[in-house]
Amino acid sequence: MQPPERLTVPTCIGCWSMRLLADCESDCAEQKLELVHAAAYDELVQEATEAQALLAALAEAERRLAEAPAELGEPAYLAAQAIARAALRAHPARTAEETADGEPPRVRTAWWCPECGSVEASEECLGICVWQPLQWVNLSVHREFEQQVTGQRERVAQARALLAQLAHTTPRPGHWEESLALIRAQAGALLADG
Repeated sequence: MQPPERLTVPTCIGCWSMRLLADCESDCAEQKLELVHAAAYDELVQEATEAQALLAALAEAERRLAEAPAELGEPAYLAAQAIARAALRAHPARTAEETADGEPPRVRTAWWCPECGSVEASEECLGICVWQPLQWVNLSVHREFEQQVTGQRERVAQARALLAQLAHTTPRPGHWEESLALIRAQAGALLADG
């Protein structure tokens, strides 16, 4: 049996002891299981979802620009500009506090039995035991996804900058086609990079 990727374990909110007990046919064959609180993983999922939405909006704007005949430069540019503005409104840039790499999530070491599925991590009791079911994510799953998100951040920043340029820049009359070609080339290169 593979270690769980995500699980709910009763956890003491005072000392952070974890206990999900089950009956084993024989003695438990405990294996080390490193976990992080699911909230840290869920933040990464939210960031990845927003990144995909921004990249999809850029792809849609680039498609609109690519399909437009040269003589329809102004309406095509304005349609792509509306897509860019909507995407930036729907997915605002994260604040400095949200993007600041704070402390990494606290890693909890527990012991897991692949036979019965029990999970246990003991801590010194503080005498104020309050047990609540908390969600945890396997550290290896969290780290793998974190690497993907980290690798995508620069590309997303470039996409956001390009969408902002498209959203907030309107070419002078007679320069629609030139601007269309430039934005289309930049968007195409960025999308091809991924």
